[in-house]
Amino acid sequence: MKHRNLIFLFASGLLLIGFGWGVVELFKLRFAMGDVYPAYSSLRADPLGTKALHESFRQLPLQVERNYKPWRRMEGSPSALLVLGLEHEDLDQATSDEIQDADLLLSEGHRLVLSFLPVTGKTNAIRRKEKRTRNMRAKDSEDDSTEKKKEDSEEEKKSDVESKKKLEPASGRKGALQNSEFQSLAKHWGFGVNYTNLVVNARNQPIPAEVSAAEGTGGKPISWHTAIYFDHLNAPWHVIYKRGEWPVIIERSWGKGSIVLSSDSYFFSNEAMRKERHPDLLLWMLGGHKRVIFDEAHFGVQEQPGISSLLLKYRLQGFVAAILLLAILFVWKNAFSFVPPHEEPEHVSSEGGERKNDSAGFVNLLRRNISDADLSAVCFEEWAASTAPERRLPAADLQRIREEILREQSLPKRERNPISTYNNIRQILTERKTPWSM
Repeated sequence: MKHRNLIFLFASGLLLIGFGWGVVELFKLRFAMGDVYPAYSSLRADPLGTKALHESFRQLPLQVERNYKPWRRMEGSPSALLVLGLEHEDLDQATSDEIQDADLLLSEGHRLVLSFLPVTGKTNAIRRKEKRTRNMRAKDSEDDSTEKKKEDSEEEKKSDVESKKKLEPASGRKGALQNSEFQSLAKHWGFGVNYTNLVVNARNQPIPAEVSAAEGTGGKPISWHTAIYFDHLNAPWHVIYKRGEWPVIIERSWGKGSIVLSSDSYFFSNEAMRKERHPDLLLWMLGGHKRVIFDEAHFGVQEQPGISSLLLKYRLQGFVAAILLLAILFVWKNAFSFVPPHEEPEHVSSEGGERKNDSAGFVNLLRRNISDADLSAVCFEEWAASTAPERRLPAADLQRIREEILREQSLPKRERNPISTYNNIRQILTERKTPWSM
């Protein structure tokens, strides 16, 4: 029966190991393709990603990194920060903190390169904007309902908060309200966004347009996959590429840094690296910086500090695996024993029935607390204290036994022999004329 349990446990362990290996391989395959990440992420290896560009830059004498932190926590020398695959609607929904973080990077000498997701036409852009607005309103209404439930359950706390608000200066509440409102990054930087329509084929699929470099830039024509272009440019903006008369790539300086806006992100993609490379344009995007950062934080792929991140940082995966293995072996050891159980001899009880010897635990306890040298004396004392009066030995025999034990106790512990003392006491008892047993 126990062999069956061991076989079942071994088979279950193999199944668990196989299942875990399969799950790990599945995730590795999925993450290797990168389709779990948003479009134009540098972690994505399919045509919609930019991993090929990331790996290509690594082959050059450049310092290539990925950013998983908010911009305010970025450190290091000035760099070209590539923020690819943005939704152009985000330009009108930036917070004051985000604008301050961007201005801080520019003041430190960084180059911000922003490119946007493609839009096929004005109608499509309007629909996307309406859908985005509906989603935001639905989220706001959900947040409001949750907040209302909290307020209903905490009426006393709400009254305390209201009383505190009355004592606060009005300017402080107004400033907090202004910080929570959205602001337009396009107005802050001095440009506008507009749309045209791409030409469609017989299957109603958009045909990429061709854009040319502005005069004096010397760039080659490239295909364009979006209907977005920029207008209402302030004087500091320089047009780098345009579609007809509509600017699609623009640049301007800001403090010690610079800003580059591209209405399309296609030429950064893995597909473009295979079909339509523009190395001159890509190197120009870096602005001469030797440090290139692919921003992943705007996709929501952010670094979450915790125990797991520390384990990965210091490469403690093997240590954790060893701890888990020890825990499994400890549970296994306590659940099953490889040594067969010891069969206790049976003896006949005083009532005539058979029963197993269940005094092994008591014997083990005595062995732990009573040394062999003191065994004779302890046994005699306990026997003398527990013997009934009618079964006690004569005084002479008891005296002889005590003398024998005292003789043994007078010897050093290493020279004491409990077995010899027991045999001497037994000889004293057998010398008695009347039979008597202990």
